[in-house]
Amino acid sequence: MRFNLFVRCSFFVLGLTLLSVSGRGTNKPVLSIQYRDSVEVLGPSIKLGDIALIRGEANVVEMLKQKNVGPAAKFGLIRHLDTRSIYRRYLVPLLSSYRITGELKKVIRIKTLSKILTKDSLASLVYQKMEKLTKESDKDYKFEFSRLPDFVRIPKVAHILKINIPSSFRAKGNQNLSLQILINNKIVRRVSLGVNISVYDSVWVAVDRIGRGEVVHKNNIKREYREVTDLHSLPLNLSQLMGLEARQTIVADRIMVGKLLIQKPIVLLGQSVTIRSLKKGIEIEFKGVARQNGKLGQVIQVKNLMSHKLIRARIIDENTLEWISTRG
Repeated sequence: MRFNLFVRCSFFVLGLTLLSVSGRGTNKPVLSIQYRDSVEVLGPSIKLGDIALIRGEANVVEMLKQKNVGPAAKFGLIRHLDTRSIYRRYLVPLLSSYRITGELKKVIRIKTLSKILTKDSLASLVYQKMEKLTKESDKDYKFEFSRLPDFVRIPKVAHILKINIPSSFRAKGNQNLSLQILINNKIVRRVSLGVNISVYDSVWVAVDRIGRGEVVHKNNIKREYREVTDLHSLPLNLSQLMGLEARQTIVADRIMVGKLLIQKPIVLLGQSVTIRSLKKGIEIEFKGVARQNGKLGQVIQVKNLMSHKLIRARIIDENTLEWISTRG
């Protein structure tokens, strides 16, 4: 009898407690969270307001909408988000103040929106960059792509497209570049590109075979427009070519570059020469004897026949030198 009475009393107390708790719960304001099955976002992050319909007190609703619940997938891709982490992080702290309703445990499919950068648009970006790099040159350039995707996905949010040029870049031959996609000055994607650069210029070529030791003159060379991409030595202009000797046999149509030619000495050892010296606006001339062979523009030793001292002088032409200094 006493036991039954104790049990009845216990159930009565428990009932009052549950009623009290229930009464307190019903007095709490309702906060409703209704998750969507799938959504599309701009990225690069996902906010709670992107994936759920939230109803309740305006200030709490606005606060929850702005909560960052995770990173979005890369643009054009999909990720799945388990809302249990959202419940633990953002909703559990509110249980003491709000009665939260809705389907709180769900996996949401989230796609990051993107748009297409076409092959032609990407090619145009690269061409603009290449033209900017080569505009100071007097040569002509032709660009062909060795690696270019049919399209590239780019974000719908504000972004920057940048053609990156590596430090090893040379404006000739096959070169590797990359397209960098930046959001808030942070690189979010790189796309590898390849461009083949051909170089063209007006150059001097041999009209016919030029034998070893033969002197270059206007009758055995001609000017033509040629591709010079694969040249490893710079072509010479007309003033540089005149008077040079062939270092080796030069076949017809060969581009005249420096490694094929040598400069013939125009002043020879023991040759009598005129030396000019300009001091305080007065030009003085005196005779001398070359003590070594020399080419145009070269500084050589000369014996001054007036003082019988050795001096250093620069060759101006085959008979005239400019005094530089006394040998010391």
